[in-house]
Amino acid sequence: VDAVAGVQAQTETVWKALRNTTASPSIHPKQHHHHHHEPLPCVALINKMDKEGCNFYQAIQSLKHKLRGSNPVPIQLPLFW
Repeated sequence: VDAVAGVQAQTETVWKALRNTTASPSIHPKQHHHHHHEPLPCVALINKMDKEGCNFYQAIQSLKHKLRGSNPVPIQLPLFW
């Protein structure tokens, strides 16, 4: 996640794919079942903390607001920004 821009479109796409518990149907026409799985655990990194205008806490808020169902928990805080 970009520390300046926050969550971007490609991050949202990956998030939806990871959280989707039903995969698309099999490519074989005679098999009509779906593959189900639990939502996968995810790790996000805040990058570009060296850029002008970066804001760690706004990036965390971006995760909360744009990625439905996310619960970001910082495990390391930046010392300087």
